Amino acid sequence: MKTNSFLILILFLTCTVGFSQVAVNMDGTSADPSAILDVKSTSLGFLPPRMTTSQRNSIGSPAEGLTVYDNTLKNIFFHNGITWQEIQSERLWSRFVASSKTWLNNLNDSLGIGTINPSYRLHLWDNNLVNDKPIILLEQTGLGDASLGFYQNSAVGAGHYSIGLDRSHKAFKICDSAALTGNSYTNSKTMMTISRNYPGITHFNHQSRARAFLNGLPFTGPQTGQAIPWNTWYAVSFDFISWDEQNEYIPGIVPGPPIPPPVNPTSGKFITKEEGYYQINARTEFILWEIEQSYSPSYVSIAIFINGLPIAYGNKLNIFDLTGVQNTNNDAPVVCDVVHLIPGDVVEIYVFQNYSQPTGWILGADLTTAPPKVPGSATYVSIHKIS
Repeated sequence: MKTNSFLILILFLTCTVGFSQVAVNMDGTSADPSAILDVKSTSLGFLPPRMTTSQRNSIGSPAEGLTVYDNTLKNIFFHNGITWQEIQSERLWSRFVASSKTWLNNLNDSLGIGTINPSYRLHLWDNNLVNDKPIILLEQTGLGDASLGFYQNSAVGAGHYSIGLDRSHKAFKICDSAALTGNSYTNSKTMMTISRNYPGITHFNHQSRARAFLNGLPFTGPQTGQAIPWNTWYAVSFDFISWDEQNEYIPGIVPGPPIPPPVNPTSGKFITKEEGYYQINARTEFILWEIEQSYSPSYVSIAIFINGLPIAYGNKLNIFDLTGVQNTNNDAPVVCDVVHLIPGDVVEIYVFQNYSQPTGWILGADLTTAPPKVPGSATYVSIHKIS
């Protein structure tokens, strides 16, 4: 019976042996010169050894290139001399026919590039000690942007962000949108711009600015001003908003006549809408209602208050010099500082004078009482959101 089987095999298969090459076929053709074994058929396939994963792993000292079919994992494996490698299959990667989309099939898998032990969904590893090359390069040779997109797809906080090079504006940007957009200073979607044409950061958005005056614009006179109590820090009652560039503040400004002491003003407040660093500048000019006898320790000062507490103090100006002469040219205390604020913080400017009691100092009025009068409503505050 074994002899008959061997004869039948000879009848169906012609094996041409030459130069140690083997051709297995049904038409008698010779093996390809590049192949040690050339198997040819149009109706039959090649069947490699089939075994379980456990059996495959039990093969002792597998040769590099050894190939088997793992019927546990339903795929072909080959040994690369170090470990068994799985031939790519739909168990790992998937792709629709007539589709341009390929994806990692198992949602629990992690993809490693440069590492065999990825710790994240996508883990890129580099050990280049020669050149500080970027690990990822986004190259755009067309008319589009070279950018990355981020999307939070959840019930809370859903939204798009994008970051990258804006080709049309020649700038690196961070945008609150699905794609890079906007080049205007007031564009609400452009959060940060670094221009190629100018060094450093061109702007953060929203870089809002606001300014308010006491008793109208400066040098428009005449103004009656605001009386300031003696020996206490007291809020300036700004009552005229010059501008709020992007409407980013909630002003507590109540237009109208200044509120006289001892009632503390409720106007003159700026309430922030966004977190960030703010530069606050303030200046006040003053006159004296009455000239009293020399009181050398008397002075005026100015400060920035946040939520009712002092944050930064400005300069302290003596009202009289040491000889008892009034310092008529030293009448503008100023304060400037950068502070971190969060939404809802209240910004106010406070002033202090210990010249006389109960009142003897006034803000925003005409600086002189005799001709020529110098209108002096140069008591103001400006707030710049810088980040």
